[in-house]
Amino acid sequence: MIKGIGVDLVETKRFTSVKDKEEFLRQILSNKEILNTPKGFKKDYFYAEIFAIKEAILKALAYGFCCGSGWHKIAITKKAEARLSGIIKRFAQEKLVSKIHITKACSKKYTMAFILIE
Repeated sequence: MIKGIGVDLVETKRFTSVKDKEEFLRQILSNKEILNTPKGFKKDYFYAEIFAIKEAILKALAYGFCCGSGWHKIAITKKAEARLSGIIKRFAQEKLVSKIHITKACSKKYTMAFILIE
């Protein structure tokens, strides 16, 4: 049974023009995600992808930041799988979430993530 659907679309260039990129990245990425960042020009695509996936997951869960910050409670693996922890994991368990399906797409201009939660 479908429990939620979330989608997020971001301009990829948004991640090249962040003034204090290190501080911004520490807010949304876990240490492991930072270590998994590819080298070279693909960094900004990676940052946009992780951001869009996490945003779409929060939307699919109907979580929202009114419940507390959740960026580090969602970890995205190299295989684009979501691992939830802390308050977001408990929230998902309360909603009886059994699976999170992730689809993503990138172009030069945009990065999109679509999430379906069972």
